[in-house]
Amino acid sequence: LMHDDNGMPLPGASAGGVGGGIWDFRNSSAREYLAKEVAGYFARSGNADGVFFDEGDSFACHYDCKRHNTCKVMPSADEWHAGAIEGWVLVAEEMARVGKHAVISSQNSFNASTPYLEKTPHGCPKSEDYAFD
Repeated sequence: LMHDDNGMPLPGASAGGVGGGIWDFRNSSAREYLAKEVAGYFARSGNADGVFFDEGDSFACHYDCKRHNTCKVMPSADEWHAGAIEGWVLVAEEMARVGKHAVISSQNSFNASTPYLEKTPHGCPKSEDYAFD
């Protein structure tokens, strides 16, 4: 999970408003856990043929190191966002491997459609095209 410049966990929220942290997608272990354990749980389940993942990249698209007190540990969100996109690709592959669907909502857009609905004032560090490079 992400920590600020003082070593404190960055707060996040999960389903139902339950407190949580922000995954550090710069680490391959976080991406692999997301795919194998989180998406893998649904892939192994007989009760779901797909899962909706909501805005897994919004942290990067609205990132401001001063607001999060992370300018030393993560001055920009470029590497984090690249890791997040790579993680969501792994999720889609994990689900597809067993004939199931990962529906991934994003704050992002493809280069040809940027900025997407002007949801972010400066755009996201990486475009959706990054997933296909």
